[in-house]
Amino acid sequence: MSGDIDVDEVTLPVKRTEGDTIEERLTANAYHNILPARYLKKDAGGNPVENQEELFERVARNVALAEAVFEADRLGLEVRVTPEQIKPTHPRRGELAAEVFGHDTRMASDVESVPDDIEEAREYLLDQEIRLTENNVNKFAYETVVPELPAEVREHVEATAAQFQEVMERLGFMPNWRARL
Repeated sequence: MSGDIDVDEVTLPVKRTEGDTIEERLTANAYHNILPARYLKKDAGGNPVENQEELFERVARNVALAEAVFEADRLGLEVRVTPEQIKPTHPRRGELAAEVFGHDTRMASDVESVPDDIEEAREYLLDQEIRLTENNVNKFAYETVVPELPAEVREHVEATAAQFQEVMERLGFMPNWRARL
């Protein structure tokens, strides 16, 4: 076929592994456009509330928080959580608490009817403390759960978060091959 490109005519993108900062290892498009548009946490107005470097810390912490469940099980410990430990910046915090802790259907017919203020939501909740599990860990925040963990579990989670963050920050990035044509 006459439209085929010969292998000698193709220039592959260079994998970026050099540089001390994330910005130096990412393409300008990825750093300035893709991360802010798709991955950075935003406020209600759609404006980023974290920078590119903070993204990797947040993701690492979220991944590592799940380790609390498995490390506690491995050590024969039980981690208990309360409604106050639900993600504090979640826009529907009461709904999230109702999903996790159950809600009294005589007070609210559905989880959407539970007030978002946790103090107000408490009277709607069936439980005030539950076991942290692999099914509910994603509803809680690293900064509210980890400080309350038993020392050996906390140390494991913190070390896992640091390891994940370091690995993610050291990733090499390659531009999309189509962008190079």
